[in-house]
Amino acid sequence: MILRVRLSERLSTKVFWEEIDSVGRTEWESIFSEKQDEVTRLLLQKAYMDDPFIPEFLLHKTKKAADWTSTEVAVYAIDELIALSRSYGGFQVKPYRVNKGSYRDPKGIKHHAPRFGVVQMQRKGSKQNATQLQFNLKAGYFNKI
Repeated sequence: MILRVRLSERLSTKVFWEEIDSVGRTEWESIFSEKQDEVTRLLLQKAYMDDPFIPEFLLHKTKKAADWTSTEVAVYAIDELIALSRSYGGFQVKPYRVNKGSYRDPKGIKHHAPRFGVVQMQRKGSKQNATQLQFNLKAGYFNKI
């Protein structure tokens, strides 16, 4: 899911968190803080409008395995994962740098990555969308919650 925001007079999906005007940033922070469970549910169950089935469980492969019979997985009911995510943490912003690739940051530049619970936002990273923010789950979240 990509964050869409209004920057001055143009609508854009190509932003860093710190580029959102202060009114918009305050509004997003309020939404992520006050509606954390609802936003997490939206991302986990309703982000794909064409999906005919609303997921009730999340199955996540936790480690590389030689074959499917020895694959370790984490399984969560969506309601359980939402509750665990909320207990893990509320809204915060963590600084980060883009250190590699064609779109690496100049020295001294840091960006802000919003996060709530095990949900985080970071740059999308593909060449076509190098400056877009996307939501994803914190790496190794299943070992932390």
